[in-house]
Amino acid sequence: MNSRNIFWDLVDIRRVRHALEESEARRQALLDSALDCIICTDSSGKITDFNSTAERTFRIPRTEALGKDLANTILPPDIRYRRRRELLASTSSVGIKVVGNRLETRAMRSDGAEFPAELTVTTVVIEKRPTFTVYVRDITARKRAEETLLWLAAIVESSQDAIIGKDLNRRITSWNKGAQLMYGYTADEVIGKDISLLVPPGNADEILRIMEDLREGRRTENFETIRKAKDGKLLNVALTVSPILNSDRDLVGASVIARNITRRKLAEEALRKANETSVYASPVPIIAVDASSHVTIWNPAAERVFGWSEQEVLGKPNPIIPSDEAENAAQLHELVHIAAAKARAEPELTPIILGADAATTIPAAIAAATKAP
Repeated sequence: MNSRNIFWDLVDIRRVRHALEESEARRQALLDSALDCIICTDSSGKITDFNSTAERTFRIPRTEALGKDLANTILPPDIRYRRRRELLASTSSVGIKVVGNRLETRAMRSDGAEFPAELTVTTVVIEKRPTFTVYVRDITARKRAEETLLWLAAIVESSQDAIIGKDLNRRITSWNKGAQLMYGYTADEVIGKDISLLVPPGNADEILRIMEDLREGRRTENFETIRKAKDGKLLNVALTVSPILNSDRDLVGASVIARNITRRKLAEEALRKANETSVYASPVPIIAVDASSHVTIWNPAAERVFGWSEQEVLGKPNPIIPSDEAENAAQLHELVHIAAAKARAEPELTPIILGADAATTIPAAIAAATKAP
């Protein structure tokens, strides 16, 4: 072999060495830039590579991790034996098949702290010996999000209010137990149906108006209206309609919370009817005072006759007794106590001069009664 051949052989060796160094640098750069932990092992499970993400996740320097047993380094003691056999079997005959699949398990940091992880294993056979690459992803955030979703789903499902999801085409996409109890339909009966199914004739324009408000970014809150149950019964409901947005903040649907206020409406109607013949509906001035003669009730008729509004006199001394009628007022006060003692149902009328607008007086005949404590 002449010197010329030796020279070119040396050049080739340097070229190959340089190419190998570049390839190794690129490989290491790819490993260190990966967002997942990448851990390489030999056939016995000894760590041969440990990228930067693995260093941060497991809190172990690469130099310290190299040569250590994989299972002892990244897995909690109670699952090491079983997971070692699964992870490092090129064709798993025990447990589940891990190679080429994703496995959710627990991993352990160097300080003993555990976290949920997703593992994926690939294997390469070199000179009849398998080597393994283990990809580890910390799924703590995902698990927390899943738990939050499950928690929220449980809250929605257990709510006494009807909580309904619908898409932009007004089709019902979700239906909780509260909706079933309120409207009488099961989820299977209504999923995919138009939400106008619940709207009585004459109220159809409400759906269009609510959807238009959503498209313009307006939320509907405590909108009182009528809805129709499966049996045809009309229900008074208060609706709150909120937009459902996707990850790009685009409107994709709406959530509707409906509260049955039928009982409240019936109570309000009964109260309204009662008020038509109550103190406040009476055409006769009715004034109530406490033991110290401070006003507690002052009906509209009293306001019309005497000029003071209820807001002006509530909690203040009765303004309608002029000073020169103090004696008659004292007698009236005495009559009240006598009536209470005798349990008189119909107090007698007593003539007296009363003040109006703090400037004029008017003759009047009044009846006084007492209310037992």
